[in-house]
Amino acid sequence: MKKSILVMAALLMLVVCGRAMAYTVELDPITPLSGYIGLGEWDTNGDFEEWTTHQTADPAVFGGSLTGRVDGNDMNISLAVAALPAPDVRIANVLITGSVYEIRLRFDPATVNQRIDLFPTMDGIFKVPPVHFANNGIPELPDIPVDGLFHVYRMTFDTNDTFYLGRLDALRFDILADTPVIGETFEIDYYRIANVITNVPYVSPITVDGVPLPYYTSAAEWNTDGDLENWMLSGITNENVSGGIFSGEPNSGDPWFYKSNAAGLPEINLALAPYVEFRLKQSASINNSEIEIFFGTTNNPGLSGARRVSIPALDIPDDGQFHIYRYKMSDHPDWNGVLEGLRIDPYTVATSERFEIDYIRVGDTVIPEPAFLLSIALAGIAIFRKRF
Repeated sequence: MKKSILVMAALLMLVVCGRAMAYTVELDPITPLSGYIGLGEWDTNGDFEEWTTHQTADPAVFGGSLTGRVDGNDMNISLAVAALPAPDVRIANVLITGSVYEIRLRFDPATVNQRIDLFPTMDGIFKVPPVHFANNGIPELPDIPVDGLFHVYRMTFDTNDTFYLGRLDALRFDILADTPVIGETFEIDYYRIANVITNVPYVSPITVDGVPLPYYTSAAEWNTDGDLENWMLSGITNENVSGGIFSGEPNSGDPWFYKSNAAGLPEINLALAPYVEFRLKQSASINNSEIEIFFGTTNNPGLSGARRVSIPALDIPDDGQFHIYRYKMSDHPDWNGVLEGLRIDPYTVATSERFEIDYIRVGDTVIPEPAFLLSIALAGIAIFRKRF
């Protein structure tokens, strides 16, 4: 049975306006949440319920709570909802007007943390900016209590703005989001949603080890030893191109490689190329890292968290072998126009383990219509088909 909720005498209800949307935040609501789905209850010792911790020391599940200590400046926990196996009740839920997020947690007494952020992935799209359960720097949001006790934060979406609504595919929860102190502790009792549409059929945009794309434009092949093909690297050392493989070792918590049209990335008409595919190997010792894809287009230029998709750790085999990953980028509303830039983050956790990647391709599983092929030819873009 869950711990009893400590109820404050006063109820703080606030309307938070960001973008063109509004939601209500209640601190320690008097009325218990009913008809909820538990995204994290942590009632079984040692069972993280598929939640992954990042930059967290000594994470543990004990006594009905998830606990840990801050071990970096980007501490968070995440849940790849869409990758959970059926019939898990946490999958196939759609948030609508009136839907609710509720959390119960506590911080150290006199905590210096001033913000609690939530980055949901809705309909395959990682939502930026986040929603806030609390933010001491915004008068319209509740402050985080500094008494070291448990408190409940309830967020209700009460307008028809759809930016944060839709099918819930993943959650990133930045519990201590504002300049956290290394070593500060947290304890989460539960994480729940309510007033959602359940059992909505879901088709994943991710394919692992399917038949390689038959029709594509090559963004990278690395077939010439020593030639990085003008890909720019960040947070990567000991890079090497040999035998058709590009490899490297991260030397930061955010390794990535990027190429733009200016550096020779093909100008691909995205109306004809709904997929990005690459063949990549992570270390077998890493089982909690996502793979991220960022992009920019002529219609939506520049890299941004709003133009990011990810392959969750649960979809990545931890066998240390090469696997083909394909993402249906056309599910993202910004995947239109001509591709301007592409970035791959092979790891999203701090590690020095080597990665290897064979190729990156952008294309389709079916041959385009003849009129489309003609338009590609006129634009000088070649579609390749490579035999293995």
